[in-house]
Amino acid sequence: MVLDLSGLNLVCDNASVRGRQLEEFMKKYTVLDLEEVTQAFQVTYKHCLDILNQTIPCIGCRKSVERVFTDLSQSGYPALSPLVITPDGILTIQQDYLKWPNHLCSLLHGHSTKLNNLASSWPGRAKATRAARRCPLHSLDSARYLTRPLSYASGWRDAWDCMRNACKEQVVLIESCVLLATLETYLRKHR
Repeated sequence: MVLDLSGLNLVCDNASVRGRQLEEFMKKYTVLDLEEVTQAFQVTYKHCLDILNQTIPCIGCRKSVERVFTDLSQSGYPALSPLVITPDGILTIQQDYLKWPNHLCSLLHGHSTKLNNLASSWPGRAKATRAARRCPLHSLDSARYLTRPLSYASGWRDAWDCMRNACKEQVVLIESCVLLATLETYLRKHR
């Protein structure tokens, strides 16, 4: 699957942070040697799951992220470049990227705020309780949400708009044997 996110300014290769913020970052960066920087930017699979469980209430969304994490760990494909998931299940930043403090500062600057705003603004988060722990996209009654304006789904539309045509065609294809197996499993489970 190929997805072009370059227009969304999620990752910038040219240093956009300047001035006092960059100076503060450089002071802290120069205190550490490359090995310490590398260790500081390593997050284990278990720690990622802990954070995911605390921030995303929807079980379907969490399972999707876990599946992507596992797939990328096994394949070694750099889909999240400059982020890398090693075969050991450690999320880190590419080694050559860690040597450029300007790029590293730009990568880190402001993204936590954007991601927190994205996670907290999702309609499934506000409505998730112990009883209902699925977002509108993963609940069985999602049809009633589809009649609403698509403001909650703008993230999906943005992702869809970034996809190449070949990718869109691949995404919407469903093999009949897979559909049949999924349908039979669902009907067996729900009688």
